[in-house]
Amino acid sequence: MTISEKIIEDMKAAMKEGNTTRVAALRTLRAALLQLQKSGEEVTEEAELKTVQKQAKMSKDAIEQFSQAGRTDLAEKEQAELLVFKEYLPEQLSDEEIREVVSKIADEVGAKGMEDFKHLMPKAMAEVRGRADGGRVQGIVREILAGEGL
Repeated sequence: MTISEKIIEDMKAAMKEGNTTRVAALRTLRAALLQLQKSGEEVTEEAELKTVQKQAKMSKDAIEQFSQAGRTDLAEKEQAELLVFKEYLPEQLSDEEIREVVSKIADEVGAKGMEDFKHLMPKAMAEVRGRADGGRVQGIVREILAGEGL
């Protein structure tokens, strides 16, 4: 079952339950996935996953902005939607798991310092695709390269 099919099934269930918050979040995801289909791109599971990740990132950004503006009501609404979005994303790696992956790749490419960042970062992102936020990975890559460069 594709992500789109699962969202449709879950949306039907949420409508029957009367869970309006969940329905709204699922409609947002469904609209984004329909936009993907209309874009002419090939709709693969990876493309669907990227679309859900993009929606989750937009929600995180909105939560931050609403919180800074003192709009806790809107921030809470976005937080509830983000929880629904996360259900369709793979389980996120812990910082320790990311460190293990990055360390292994650093050994493979022979990274010695920060000048190897441009070689290490893309390989690390390819390895953890969808299972870790790019900002977290970047921080760990920098941390490891700084430690190895000393």
